[in-house]
Amino acid sequence: MKVECIYNLIPPEEATVQKPPRYHSKHDGNLPPTASTFGTTITTTVAVANMDGDPNWKPVRSHKQSHSNFGPKTCSNKPRPDMFLKKKPKPELLQRDEKISATRQKIKPPVPKRNEIPVLGLQSNKDFIVVNALENILSSKHFLNLPKQKTQLFWGKNNIEPSQVESNKTQTENCKHSEFGKVPKYLEKIKVQAEDESKKFDELIKTKEQQKMAMSEIQLLSEAERVKILENLQKRFKEVNREFQQTTHLTQLDTLTKVRRKENYERELAQLQKDIEKMSMKHVYVRQLR
Repeated sequence: MKVECIYNLIPPEEATVQKPPRYHSKHDGNLPPTASTFGTTITTTVAVANMDGDPNWKPVRSHKQSHSNFGPKTCSNKPRPDMFLKKKPKPELLQRDEKISATRQKIKPPVPKRNEIPVLGLQSNKDFIVVNALENILSSKHFLNLPKQKTQLFWGKNNIEPSQVESNKTQTENCKHSEFGKVPKYLEKIKVQAEDESKKFDELIKTKEQQKMAMSEIQLLSEAERVKILENLQKRFKEVNREFQQTTHLTQLDTLTKVRRKENYERELAQLQKDIEKMSMKHVYVRQLR
């Protein structure tokens, strides 16, 4: 409640509040925040960007898009008054003085017409077998190393001069190189690989023969023998189990003999159970011991 006083007639001075300086972050404002998903849906990168919060991180694409915050930029899409739809607009036609003609290069010869008759009756008296044989003989080493003689070879209507033989000899000598007449290194490697493969193949054949020999020693057990062995195993299982049940009332195994007796019973019962399962099968194979 205000008390009437003469000092209240004087208006009090308004206290001016000084605003603190505006806060400016030391980090880059264009950098996406930690674990940001902005701008990652249209890229081939991970859907979450800047997981470490690295200030020096360089994104693949800016997380700020042009129209995603407050619309387009100022005066970026400002309409122009002269760009409006006019009546019957027509595109400007280009004036062509000369006619354009497509010139295509002919790749294949044209198909012959049905009236055109092909050339028939072409024959040759050249014996290609003899020509090839003589060319091979003239290019051989034995013929090139012969002493020079004025010889002349004939076949058919053509002949071969010694100058042609000399030209063939110079051509073959020019074809020689530093490794001429030597076995290449890759052929030696292939030879070693072939030998290794042949050894492995021989070993594989030996193992298959041994398996065949082992399979020949295996025979099918007859039904009567299988049933007899199964009955004996079951009988033995009942006897051992009866003896084992007589010792189950012993709660304290205070001697070493009792412990060993129990272990022997359990071991024998487990082995008998496995044998009974094997002999209960329809077909049982047995290997003959030599």
